[in-house]
Amino acid sequence: MNGGAGQNSTNPKVSICVTFFNAERYIHRLIESCINQTYKNIELVLVDDESTDRSREIIQKYAAQDSRISYYLNEKRVGLAESELKMFRVARGDYSIMVGADDWIARNYVENGVRTFLAHPEAAGIIPQVLWFSELENGTFNLFDSRFDTFTPPRSFSAGWFMRNSYKPYNLFVSAFAMVRSADYANAMEYFVERYYLSLPESASSKLRHYSKMAFGMDIVVFPYILTNYKSFMFDSSMKYVKVSLPEGQSNNLDFGRSLSQVVEQAWYQLHASTPIFKEKWPIYYQPMKIFKGADVLSTVLIYPFKHKFQIARSDAGHTFNILRDFFRDFSVWEMFSAVCYVIPLTLKRAVYFLMPKSGRLPSENTAYTSNFFLNTKRSFSSSDL
Repeated sequence: MNGGAGQNSTNPKVSICVTFFNAERYIHRLIESCINQTYKNIELVLVDDESTDRSREIIQKYAAQDSRISYYLNEKRVGLAESELKMFRVARGDYSIMVGADDWIARNYVENGVRTFLAHPEAAGIIPQVLWFSELENGTFNLFDSRFDTFTPPRSFSAGWFMRNSYKPYNLFVSAFAMVRSADYANAMEYFVERYYLSLPESASSKLRHYSKMAFGMDIVVFPYILTNYKSFMFDSSMKYVKVSLPEGQSNNLDFGRSLSQVVEQAWYQLHASTPIFKEKWPIYYQPMKIFKGADVLSTVLIYPFKHKFQIARSDAGHTFNILRDFFRDFSVWEMFSAVCYVIPLTLKRAVYFLMPKSGRLPSENTAYTSNFFLNTKRSFSSSDL
């Protein structure tokens, strides 16, 4: 069973939960970053969705040397949704975090998260800073994006603030990497798997079933579900999560593509994922979310031709129209009118954003390529703390 909140302990256990399929090329990086945390009271929960490569062999070598590593092999491939539920069910820590098998966390990630959680026991969770690195073919890493330009002390926000902003371009999907109480994570994943995957109607398309099986929308649903029991949460940029863009592409097989119809289709699936959690748990924010997403997709349709020099295939334009018809099928006349009215100011805002120089800056090389990020001066991964 899951541990308690850990609020009365000065040394709570933290479960680092990971699920994967065929991760032999990079799973060592994730493991090294976890077992070399400055905070030692951790467990690393690894759920293998029936990999066919050497992932199991690599993990077992680490587990033989570190008892904090727990390895679970699915008897058959079940997909990300059920694998993620399993890893939170078996987690024994007071707090849990989820990490992608192709990512890793900074050396002091858990220590800083625990410190903030203990200082703010009323919080639903602690959301980290995400640093985006692209891995090159030669095994080096380039930093290409950051959510913060400098250190931001832990700051509290209301649950209502999150729900008002989660569907806008504030990159709040990073809440999927938050440190939360283990019991809360398990309950939220139970809700997600049951509501979004196991309870799909028979009429659901095979594509929707596949996306649900691969936990599409988990980052939209889980943290808002947890927030229903709390009034606030924390941002803490001293917790640094390293998100990696692999040269061979991501491993979750959910790449929608870049054509107009594919971009609009992704927006439709995001609306589909947002609808139940907003309608059932946060109804006061449901209609504003719906209107914004309607305006956002129409704005995308307006901007796309300009960004791509009007090179759109006629067949793709027709497919886009059909997806838009499905997108707005459940909109009332008032919601449709409101979305259309919001298109112009939203489009102007997006145009200004893309044209203006970005105000933020990436961390300097002296900050990004350090042992705390498990990167050396050659921009290669290294678990050495020298």
